[in-house]
Amino acid sequence: EFRFHKLESEFVFHFYTHLKRLEDIFKENDIEVDIQTFRKIFRELISTVKIPFTGEPLKGLQIMGFLETRVLDFDHVIVLSVNEDTLPAAGNQPSFIPFNIRKAFGLPTFEEQHAVSAYHFYRLLQRSADVQLVYNTEPSNLTGGERSRFLLQLEYELQKKHPEQIQLIRKVVSTQVQKEKSEAIVIEKTPQVLNELSKYLKAGDKLPGSALSPSGLGMYISCSLKFYFRYVAGLKEIEESEDNMEAATFGTVLHRAMQLLYTGIPELNPESIKACRKKIDATVDQAIHEEFVAIHHLEGKNILLRNVIRRLIHRLLDTELMNGNVRLLQLEKDVSTEYSIDPEKTVNLYGIIDRLDKVQDRVRIIDYKTGKVIKRKNLDMEKLFSDPKSKEQFQAMYYAFLTAKEYQNVPLVSGLFILRELTDGIWFLNQDMPFTQDQFSEFNDRLKRLIGEIFDPAIPFSQTEDEQRCEYCAFAEICNRN
Repeated sequence: EFRFHKLESEFVFHFYTHLKRLEDIFKENDIEVDIQTFRKIFRELISTVKIPFTGEPLKGLQIMGFLETRVLDFDHVIVLSVNEDTLPAAGNQPSFIPFNIRKAFGLPTFEEQHAVSAYHFYRLLQRSADVQLVYNTEPSNLTGGERSRFLLQLEYELQKKHPEQIQLIRKVVSTQVQKEKSEAIVIEKTPQVLNELSKYLKAGDKLPGSALSPSGLGMYISCSLKFYFRYVAGLKEIEESEDNMEAATFGTVLHRAMQLLYTGIPELNPESIKACRKKIDATVDQAIHEEFVAIHHLEGKNILLRNVIRRLIHRLLDTELMNGNVRLLQLEKDVSTEYSIDPEKTVNLYGIIDRLDKVQDRVRIIDYKTGKVIKRKNLDMEKLFSDPKSKEQFQAMYYAFLTAKEYQNVPLVSGLFILRELTDGIWFLNQDMPFTQDQFSEFNDRLKRLIGEIFDPAIPFSQTEDEQRCEYCAFAEICNRN
């Protein structure tokens, strides 16, 4: 027969009691609430609940609060959490009357509460032969690492006044932590792993079941083991419901809003941009509705983020006016191509270009970026294929490489619309110059080596040696890098 532990039973009982109490209040007042509202109310309610310990009062260790120790004397006392803000307890009076007014009119303030705590503390120690006062020296969510003022009074006043009767013994107690040295994780390319990788390869006339994207290749550059977890083993990050728009969702909403705003517009000019401004509010709401949450459920911080997206788009349109007339060729353009890394291996390269447009005689590949971008003055091919900090440039060059076949003999440039730096306009790779055939040729050679390495049976998937790359990795816990 299953039974809760006594301590667990107390938790369950108090949770149940407060749930029933909340249910009765809703019934008495004929209130209907949805599950999200109920969850917020219940969490607010239980955050203030304190669960008392119960036990046999005539035997064993007694766990008591200060009020329970009144008129009782103990030979041996252990007081826990003798830290400032815990003893005496922090917190303001639950009143709308300010401290100064309470003081002026003789109303009780936190000073009286502290005096009551001091009385209980010193009265408890008065007849005790052995007292152990335990406090936390490390800053944390529960305590700030500061000793209680009561301890300081004992040390600097009471002990000095009665040195023969009071002896203070200080001890620092800590747990010996031995950091285990974990071995590096290496995944050899066994026949089973190679079989999983084959989904990216063309088999005869049969197209590959999966395609390699710039984000996947960028992940391999950052950490080949991470690529294995995500794209070979098929492990996915835990999807948690978002109460507020996180960075990735914010970017997705903004991308969708720009696509909706520019759809059906052949050219960006002062007249079309003026028309776009009138549609911003409705377009942003539609994007939020499609990518995040039903617009009528929007509340709190998310309303502020909606206003941020609106203002960003207004500023983005101001920047567009600086570019002159821009002919929009395609939005959210899917690009893919078959790519042979050797006579026996062909993969499918894939990507989605945010915007393809034309200004005068130049075709421009534009990518919107909501995050931070490290700009490199020169197009350094070595860093594109080795440094994760160049992932945005790698992606932009990758799109240009896939698009070059469609726009041969046309000046092709690739730029990033960095929304954190809108006043700087579009930042173009290669110092705002069109890519040369030599640059495409070098990119092609390095890309072929990179993808060839992925399928090379002799090169295993292994952890990156740069642990800074693991800071925001979803698989850091698997690798003991969290």
